[in-house]
Amino acid sequence: MNSRLPTSCLHSIHRQQSGAVLLAFLLVLITGASFILISKLNKATQASTRTAQSQVALKQAKELLIGYAVTYPDNVNSAFGPGYLPCPDINNNGLAGSSCSFNGSTTIGRIPRETLEMNNIKDASGEVLWYALSDNFRNNPKLEPLNSETPGTLTVDGRDDIVAVLFAAGPATGSQDRENDVNDKTDFVRYLEGENADGDQIFSSTGTGEFNDQLVTISRTELMQAVERRVLAEADNILTAYRAAAGGFYPWLSPFADPKVMTPVITGSASSTLTSPPPILSDSSAQFVSWGVRVGDVVLNRTNNALGQVVSVDSETQLTTGSLSGVSSNEFQSGDDYLIRPSGNGFVARYTGVASGASGGDILVDTTGEDFDDRRIRGGMIVENTTTNFSGVIEQLDPDEDGSDDKLRFENPAANAFVAGDDYRARLNLGVATFGSANLTLQDSTLTRNFVARGIVPGDVVENLTDGSVGRVDSVTSNSIVV
Repeated sequence: MNSRLPTSCLHSIHRQQSGAVLLAFLLVLITGASFILISKLNKATQASTRTAQSQVALKQAKELLIGYAVTYPDNVNSAFGPGYLPCPDINNNGLAGSSCSFNGSTTIGRIPRETLEMNNIKDASGEVLWYALSDNFRNNPKLEPLNSETPGTLTVDGRDDIVAVLFAAGPATGSQDRENDVNDKTDFVRYLEGENADGDQIFSSTGTGEFNDQLVTISRTELMQAVERRVLAEADNILTAYRAAAGGFYPWLSPFADPKVMTPVITGSASSTLTSPPPILSDSSAQFVSWGVRVGDVVLNRTNNALGQVVSVDSETQLTTGSLSGVSSNEFQSGDDYLIRPSGNGFVARYTGVASGASGGDILVDTTGEDFDDRRIRGGMIVENTTTNFSGVIEQLDPDEDGSDDKLRFENPAANAFVAGDDYRARLNLGVATFGSANLTLQDSTLTRNFVARGIVPGDVVENLTDGSVGRVDSVTSNSIVV
């Protein structure tokens, strides 16, 4: 009996075995591919989840910062308006720094979680968020005035006018070491990458290599929209209360004054009541003659809104005026606040001087005579160095230990903008129209510093002091303004 299988049967068995091996191979291949695909999908899902979690944290922090700015007068300092933001936390203690500046490398740090009451808001890797702040919006030292025209100084992805940037740093990448040094929690270079880690005011949401920073921004427009709503609500409340108290009437409109320029006025308080007619204004601390007050200048009694004109300048401390309009009591009483806009050139002396020995860099010091506060020089005004032709915007008055204000600090000055012996003057916005002025065109060929050099730009306000009319600048050249 022949036990050998036919050749056809052997071929069939071989084919079945080969098919089983192929099937097994395909199953292994599919299983492996599925595992790789699922692993990649899981990683992508996890990364997407981490990104979403960090974005939620960033947006929550952004809203808290805007809320801080809007409620600044209520919760932080009632002496200032809204818009200021807290300094970053540079000690990792959760609190905003007492002061900060980019020049001092202290306007980039952790977000002040304790100050903002946001301890539970962290990125997806469990890290406290990081925070960069424009110098113009820091709460100390403050820029005054802060308003809708104040620019943000930060740039992100080529977009400027950014007020603040919030970062989710994510896990450590590359050579970042966050564990082996006492400074690992305060050094932003150990957390941020690329353009975000070089300490300047330019940032980016993308980068090459191992870059995992996520960020959101607060633009000036976003911040000021919220601040303006607060301001308008306050104005509405005040006007509503005024209307109710005034029997259904609103107050007269007041012309806008450009905060960048100096309108020279004298303010003070009457030191005694002199009842003999005509009205006499007596102020023992004044220098009416030296300040250039002249016959015809307008005097406003700010206490009762009475108006009069100077009839005679009797002495440094006394003026005689014509009858006061709008009041029954035709006199200046002791303690009445007053305002005078003088026409005399002598008043310009209040806004000129010589830099003293401690001047240098962004500081102008003048220890002679009245201090800057008494001379009504304020942050946001422009001072010119008439020795070097430098001009700069005053950032703030720096009080000395004795309480006097004889020091000015400037925004972004040139090196050694002022040195001892330099002549200076506060920019005055008074002048006389010269030949060529007509209709809506103002020309002044007598300017020592032309309109452009004085910083006048379209949108600024021009007031005709002769007839009281007011207009906005449409275009400006060196000696000509069109309104």
